[in-house]
Amino acid sequence: DTINSYALSATMPAELSLTTLSYSNPVYDRIFIPRALPQDRNDALTLLYLLQSYSHGEERDKFILPLADYMKAYPESYEGHLLYAEYHALVNGSFVEAHNSWKQALKVTAKPDDVYFNMSKVYTTAAGMTSTDEQQAERIDTAIIYIENAMSHSREPIYIKQYAELLYAKGLYEKSLECYKELTATNLVES
Repeated sequence: DTINSYALSATMPAELSLTTLSYSNPVYDRIFIPRALPQDRNDALTLLYLLQSYSHGEERDKFILPLADYMKAYPESYEGHLLYAEYHALVNGSFVEAHNSWKQALKVTAKPDDVYFNMSKVYTTAAGMTSTDEQQAERIDTAIIYIENAMSHSREPIYIKQYAELLYAKGLYEKSLECYKELTATNLVES
């Protein structure tokens, strides 16, 4: 058997850093060194968005562990709480845990409309995952309440679009049409 040995500088570990894209390099899986989040908060958040695709599979630890690290490193970041809430609601089916995270997000954010919009999106997605029409209608109603809360803080075009879609799904076609007409005067039409 051949034994390979390598020499490293004593300063090498201190100089080792990960970027958003290098985090998922399979080499790190083979050397069994736990990964740290990128140093920059925005890079760490971008990484979480990239890793979110793992949240539903057998490799969910590739998302959950970095998310937990992010929440420890940046407890005042509402985005971490939103990702945690979405995970619990849509993957674990635990809306109790999701609501706890949303409450925390509302405590630390300067943008409550963004939190309510996220809550509405999660309930809209969850409505499509239900097995009964009654549960689906209940989740759509809840999504409407949250998007109305978001719109009470800011009338962003994306919020109006979400509201219009929910009203349409609820069968409130006239109200939905009014929202779509309102959208024609926004920058959302151009995108």
